Amino acid sequence: MTVAKPNLWSVANPYLYKVRSTVRVEDRVVDQYDTPIGIREAIFDADKGFLLNGEHVKLNGVCIHHDAGCVGAAVPERVWERRLQLLREMGCNAIRTSHNPYAEEFLDLCDRLGFLVMNEAFDEWKVPKGQIGPYGYSNYFDEWYERDVTNFVHRDRNHPSVVLWSAGNEIGDQSAANGADTLRKLLAVFHTEDPTRW
Repeated sequence: MTVAKPNLWSVANPYLYKVRSTVRVEDRVVDQYDTPIGIREAIFDADKGFLLNGEHVKLNGVCIHHDAGCVGAAVPERVWERRLQLLREMGCNAIRTSHNPYAEEFLDLCDRLGFLVMNEAFDEWKVPKGQIGPYGYSNYFDEWYERDVTNFVHRDRNHPSVVLWSAGNEIGDQSAANGADTLRKLLAVFHTEDPTRW
């Protein structure tokens, strides 16, 4: 698909297109889905910093967790919308999600409101976290990490707000002897599934 003169998605102009996918059996439409997308170029340059559509953008960011205080983890969309509007008024333009995949509605809001997102996949790899207890992801990492990262990237790769993938933060494996090897495996999956982002 070619867009001759795209209206580029940016922090100041979060313009979204809609791609309609239609499945037909003979002449009958049996399924249809609209995917919002933004067209933009995001580059991290060692000398110039972060460039969005060729222009330097300073990332003024925050890290937020997936809950909403007393509302809990099943956050109504309006709560996120209000929180993001307040962050925008403070001058924030970037968010690091922590520490697990967020609801797709959150990323939809970031797309519409013009936030840049570091999208984080994990809170735990192979080394268990004390506060999680014996039932954490470390029990399943070896069997599931590749499938989970693949699904994570496939679900979120059409969001123009997502400019970075995060394999995890506060991970016990960071100081483990095989921690770097584990990270290399994760990065291989991220880069295979989405070679356009870091």
